[in-house]
Amino acid sequence: MAPRAEIAVEVVYAPPAEQVLVRLRLASGATVAQAIELSGLLQRYPQISAAPLRAATRRRNPLRSE
Repeated sequence: MAPRAEIAVEVVYAPPAEQVLVRLRLASGATVAQAIELSGLLQRYPQISAAPLRAATRRRNPLRSE
């Protein structure tokens, strides 16, 4: 069986006083909700679990340097 493809994901939380970035490697097909949960940010910042969350996605072209 071929190894399962993975994607590199960054989950960012930016309250007024700081910016937190968590890098993850997830199975291809993972959802935004899964990335947020696996980042641990909801446990680290319990005040955001009750708030409506906004998420944005951005795809980097792996063949082009940024």
